[in-house]
Amino acid sequence: MGTSTSQSVQWEPQAAPSGEPGPLRAGAAVRKITPDPAEKRVYLAGFGINRVATAVHDDLWVRALALSDGVTTVALAALDLIGLFQDDVFLILGEVSRRDVPLQGAVIACTHTHSGPDTLGLWGANRITSGVDRDYLAWVRAQTAEAIVEAIGGLRPARLRAASVPAPGLARNARDPYIVDDELSVLRAEEDDGTAIATVTNFPCHPEVLGSENTVIPSDFPHFLRERIESAGGGTAIHFSGDLGGMMTPDVPAHTFAEAQRMGERLAERALDALAGASPLEVDRIWWRQRKFEVTLENPLLSMAHRTRLIHRHMTQADGRTLIETTASLLGLGGAQMLAVPGEVLPRLGLKLRALLPGPYRFLIGLANDELGYILDPSEFHAPANYFDPGDSYEESMSIGPEMGPALYATAQALVRALRDME
Repeated sequence: MGTSTSQSVQWEPQAAPSGEPGPLRAGAAVRKITPDPAEKRVYLAGFGINRVATAVHDDLWVRALALSDGVTTVALAALDLIGLFQDDVFLILGEVSRRDVPLQGAVIACTHTHSGPDTLGLWGANRITSGVDRDYLAWVRAQTAEAIVEAIGGLRPARLRAASVPAPGLARNARDPYIVDDELSVLRAEEDDGTAIATVTNFPCHPEVLGSENTVIPSDFPHFLRERIESAGGGTAIHFSGDLGGMMTPDVPAHTFAEAQRMGERLAERALDALAGASPLEVDRIWWRQRKFEVTLENPLLSMAHRTRLIHRHMTQADGRTLIETTASLLGLGGAQMLAVPGEVLPRLGLKLRALLPGPYRFLIGLANDELGYILDPSEFHAPANYFDPGDSYEESMSIGPEMGPALYATAQALVRALRDME
């Protein structure tokens, strides 16, 4: 028997109502989640420790899209944050369940912006102090639940269009320059007259144009991407990061807001151009599955962070091992599929995961419903001799361990098999 090392937080989706699926409906909502650095110290996440916010450049948001066919209702929410652990995701979904709204599945993912507040605990004043403001995190959970409830409450008749196009020259792989995933996938929910309800974009790149010297709060290039789409009549713009590990980083000459704007607007133009020629999807029903899997925590740094309560995430002890249970999810919308994964997949594995999907429109949503660090293909996992000085094995030093990649791939295979069995 295993023993718990922290309190378990669980959420189980509602059972789907009986009956045949009906016409597709969609709704969207947004809530602001910007902390106030003038009111309370905000530790910025994603680069070094003790980086304190000095001002706000543009707001951070949770943006939600709900989809329903009358039998299955799902919510997709993107937050301008470094990440959320599964425990916080389950608390959000538990709050949604208490509102007595229909919800069979959800993807709550973070963009992984490197200029937002620490919500994981690794970027505080020093290496033994968490940077998480628990009151702020509780407020974020409440805002996210509100956005999901409002999006479901606003469901109305809709149709979907989707496209996938290359967007070269915007991101590079700093670890392995020869392996780059530059696929931009886009989904639009619109009313029958063509009025957009929401536009979802999905691209594999860290939102870190502003760099480590930045101390103001922005949502980085997704801000400009969403602003351009919304100004073009795209409804609520929602951005999800893809297989951004490796790391996939902006290919920019300078860490400036001008470069963040250039990158965001170029992605937006590619998305808008792709949608202009896209036909409506044939969606007979919404297909949703979520699958649990378990891995062993083999990273001494993350083990230490958990033991010292630097990070708060449920784990169990069994037979001398620390075990982490997490999930992957698959959403099928006719010719578009969205595979949601619990961390930062490197592009070598990301391309393999994307290839599993039947397509033609393949979305890979990273940092979804959990944040378990970098997820590597087993062929490229090389454990550092010294985790405190990992050298070229930085991604391994921020990974659960070598089991994670194969376990995720096997889970994705099982989800795709289930989808194909329903076709």
